[in-house]
Amino acid sequence: LGLVVAILASTLASRALATAQLREAQQSRAQAIAEGLAVQLQRILALGLKIEDVQGFDAQCQEALDAHKGLAYVLVTAPSGALLAGVAPHGYVAALAAETHEAVTLHGARPPALADGSYAAAAPVLDLTQTPVASVVVGFPQALLAEAEATLLRTHAAVGGITLVVALGFLWLAMSRLVTQPVARLVQAMNGIDTSRVGALAAQPRFHQDPDLVAIDDAVRRLLARIAEHEGELTRARDEALQASHLKTEFLAVMSHELRTPLNAVLGMTQLLELTALDEQQRRYTGHVRQGGHLL
Repeated sequence: LGLVVAILASTLASRALATAQLREAQQSRAQAIAEGLAVQLQRILALGLKIEDVQGFDAQCQEALDAHKGLAYVLVTAPSGALLAGVAPHGYVAALAAETHEAVTLHGARPPALADGSYAAAAPVLDLTQTPVASVVVGFPQALLAEAEATLLRTHAAVGGITLVVALGFLWLAMSRLVTQPVARLVQAMNGIDTSRVGALAAQPRFHQDPDLVAIDDAVRRLLARIAEHEGELTRARDEALQASHLKTEFLAVMSHELRTPLNAVLGMTQLLELTALDEQQRRYTGHVRQGGHLL
């Protein structure tokens, strides 16, 4: 009974910790998407437009939803909370914009769960004077966390069940035989396991011939083999994530290099143009070009 309670307590504690980590990871993903959309808006504002004059940004919001599965909505709100652009299910855009604006104002870029159970992350949109003129809010539903949580619970239940079966088998052996020698031999065999080389456990020779001990030894070997396989999957996932991050960094470096040369030409020609005889309107236009070029 104590072992069952301990397994249940461990499962519940792991569930709570994993849920918090999953929520943090999904909010980080949503905030990265919001920051990308905010950069697109800032590039548009660099052309001299006001945030109220930007049209058709709903299409970019819809593209973000289509490209990133699991998202629930993408909104662009003014500092007053008014909706500037956005996409949300069931025509819930205006009410959702007011609710997310209030949550972001009170709790920052990663507020707690909203009234409908969804979570959101926000990124500010800055004009040429670095003044916040809007916020991009990206949200995801509670169902996204519930699915990952259910998978985690199934995994914990399977590992806990195997652990419980092995423990009950050991208890049954000790109570049925009522001898200390098999128990001592089992303890000696378990103490000889090198935990740093779990994957090579199957190659280690057995030091006993008792059928009951052999059965328990086989079960422990299978359990540790599954743990080693799971650790290998985690290692491969980490390596793939690091490789993706490296490719992203390399892509950004190449894009920055490719943009720098034509931008230098634009800025140089703009400076030469400003040295010529221009009227006030032309000088203002060239000033917008120069400011936009420097911002890029």
